[in-house]
Amino acid sequence: MVGKYGGMDFEALKKMKLEYIEDVTARADEIQKEILADILSKNARVEYLSRFGLDGRTDRESFKKVVPVFFLSSGTSSGESKIIPATETDNKLRSLCISLVMPVLSQFVDTKKGFYIKNLRSSDRPYDYYSDITSPPDTVLCTDVYQSMYSQMLCGLLQNRQVIRVGAPFVTGIIRAVRFLQDHWSALCRDIRTGSLDPAVDCQSVRDAVLGMLKPDPDLADLVEAECMKGSWQGIIRRLWPNANHIEATATGTMSHYIPMMDYYSGGLPVANLTYRCSESFSVLARWFFPFDIHVVDYTSYADVASTIPGHYVIYWELNQKGFGSASSSSVMEQCCLAVEDALNEEYRERRVYGHIGPLEIKIVESGTFDKLMEHAISSGRSILQYKTPRCVKGESSMMAILNAGGS
Repeated sequence: MVGKYGGMDFEALKKMKLEYIEDVTARADEIQKEILADILSKNARVEYLSRFGLDGRTDRESFKKVVPVFFLSSGTSSGESKIIPATETDNKLRSLCISLVMPVLSQFVDTKKGFYIKNLRSSDRPYDYYSDITSPPDTVLCTDVYQSMYSQMLCGLLQNRQVIRVGAPFVTGIIRAVRFLQDHWSALCRDIRTGSLDPAVDCQSVRDAVLGMLKPDPDLADLVEAECMKGSWQGIIRRLWPNANHIEATATGTMSHYIPMMDYYSGGLPVANLTYRCSESFSVLARWFFPFDIHVVDYTSYADVASTIPGHYVIYWELNQKGFGSASSSSVMEQCCLAVEDALNEEYRERRVYGHIGPLEIKIVESGTFDKLMEHAISSGRSILQYKTPRCVKGESSMMAILNAGGS
């Protein structure tokens, strides 16, 4: 039933969640002490705690004094997923935190129907009123990247007037979705116009889910076709989803590089970071602005200590098609190298002066090279939900092979 959750209407649920937030944040220190004591009491005799001589104590002071505290990151910035131990209680707490996000956000913007690009490995998640999205569960759970993206994009377009928010875990997910639309809008329009589904989507559960909501809509097909055939893709999100009032995605840290591109495609829609997604490192090479017509679509780097003495850094750039020919000339690349080196920190510049680091090198890769990096990572078992372009790659790796194959 729309507006209901476990028999409770939306406003009552929102009030309950907000009251809960007020209560636990007002007693945060007290609650953390209770949680730690509960964990320590339940695990008093485990081998790990025994080796530190905690001797059954459950107070915070004793724990901090004798047990080294550490955490493991997701490792997604390096391109390698890390396994983080999790318990049933931990998973429940994560679900609780997620359920608290929308009640807060709904105080400022409309949080109804969303076109949200997702990819999940398990359907074992309770229904959440705030997770009302255009994608049926089977399209989200599909492990085939093309079929999942195509079906989710099609469902998002079919409900374009209902969409209030457009999102993905990271802004790169939305940008990839727009690029996917650029490549496949003709097929999508055909399916919308005829009420049929691309034969390439052959997963039966996905086909059943999409065909259950698909019917011929020539007017919508004409609209999508007209917008996609225009020379510019600026503001395409506003144009196809006219009622969208914000973007939901993480745009901090290494994601900040993509903010100008996100603004371009969204037509300046505000971006809401619903969760804080941190990584184990940060990138020095965050964003570049040049006095010539160059737009860096994506980038990564490599510390080359084998081909030259002293070693030097290599930056791989993928540029947009506009101005690509002139941008890749040697004179322009030399200016780019100088501009980037000038923007790096004092330690780097000092080592360059004394000859401890060789001149920076920039290599231009073919359009689509970074998409191949993502596809390789996903085929190796990583989740598209968590994928971020690695900002530094190792010399002897499959990723380097992809970069060099597309480089010049």
